[in-house]
Amino acid sequence: MKKLLFLVVFFTSTTLFACDTPKGTIKDLKKLADKIEKNYKEYTEEDWEEVAEEYAKLAKEFKEQEYTKEELKEFGRQKGRIKGFMTKKTLNKWSENIENFANELGGGIEGFFEAIETIVEE
Repeated sequence: MKKLLFLVVFFTSTTLFACDTPKGTIKDLKKLADKIEKNYKEYTEEDWEEVAEEYAKLAKEFKEQEYTKEELKEFGRQKGRIKGFMTKKTLNKWSENIENFANELGGGIEGFFEAIETIVEE
């Protein structure tokens, strides 16, 4: 009887916590989203590449399974969190690039007019 109870508990717990179930995949995606939220400010390009790879793997695993409407909604929510942080990173990079371009352009214009003044004075 104890062996049977042990086997039932063991089978149930391994089934509930297996990563290849929709709930396991959602749980893994939530862990990834939480990790990004905690560390995204310090992420390097390499870190973001790893995030993209892990995200793609989890999305693929999820598509290979059947899921309930609630699981689909939660998966979408976690996906949205991850994509939000990725978008924020991209926008910050664009903003930085635009600022650098504006500074470079400003310096270029100043240099151009300095050269023109020199030519006019001659």
